[in-house]
Amino acid sequence: MQFTTFITAAILAMGSNAAIVRRQDPNLVQFSGWRESECSGNASAGVYIISESQVDTCKQFSPPAVGLGQARSVSVEAFNAPGCTLTVYSDNGCYGDSQDIREESCVTVGEGLDYFLSYKVTC
Repeated sequence: MQFTTFITAAILAMGSNAAIVRRQDPNLVQFSGWRESECSGNASAGVYIISESQVDTCKQFSPPAVGLGQARSVSVEAFNAPGCTLTVYSDNGCYGDSQDIREESCVTVGEGLDYFLSYKVTC
């Protein structure tokens, strides 16, 4: 009886494989906000990760610390979403003046605008 148990276990072990399991809610975009232009300086405005379930959802940048402004530039470190766009807005509700980002890059707030206040990924 032990012999048949051993043979059964060996057959099952040979037939199993370590298949890659796809993440249920994959990350699409990772970016950092900066309180200074050109994505530089020591004043971070936070790190943001957008997953597949957050597509088409308007989000606000983190509120500033006392004495610091909002995000003046955004650096995209990972863009794993072909056909999608990260849009950053100059108001809290994802409308008004905006800038589209479709790849890993640094984007600075446009001429005449103060800060980026909200963002959204659309596909």
